[in-house]
Amino acid sequence: MITHYERQSNDLSKSSRWRGTAQASAAEWRHKLEQLEAEVVEVKPEAYKHTPMIFNCTPNYQDLFDCAVEHLARQKKQAAVWDDRFKDSKVIACRYRTEDGCACVVGHVLPDDVYDPAMEGQIVYRIVEDYPGLPEWFREKNLLGFLDQLQDLHDTAKSMTDLKDGLENIAADYRLDRGAIDGIKKFDVLKPA
Repeated sequence: MITHYERQSNDLSKSSRWRGTAQASAAEWRHKLEQLEAEVVEVKPEAYKHTPMIFNCTPNYQDLFDCAVEHLARQKKQAAVWDDRFKDSKVIACRYRTEDGCACVVGHVLPDDVYDPAMEGQIVYRIVEDYPGLPEWFREKNLLGFLDQLQDLHDTAKSMTDLKDGLENIAADYRLDRGAIDGIKKFDVLKPA
């Protein structure tokens, strides 16, 4: 028969054995954590890579506006590069598509099979003339003028505020729902040195 004193003593020894195991286990985990921290390699987020938006039918102004704004909100920066072809100065040149995977608002709606690097540096009206493989809706004068306005804003915006103000103006001019503009939380532009 086990006495009350022996039972208490037994319980204590079990309890301290468990505590010792927990302490040893905690020490082992701390050691393992230190090893893992030593092995940590900084992982940089993958660069944004746009996927062209292909409309199955002729888009309206709101479709194009929302598509452009949502694209810029995801991309978070201007699709631009430094163009150093000019003597003694670097010029900021916007691109339909950049090597780092960005696209301007027009470059975003250009199908991959039609996009050609030779388009770079040309206004949207010019690429419509030179590239017959573009979707037919590109040739609709109203939509082409609208794309030109969006392209011009993308190319000339000097800050996120500048971009958002320009989008607000376009939305007001065309009586569009401006809700998508609130999704733009960051927009970096290249600035002259």
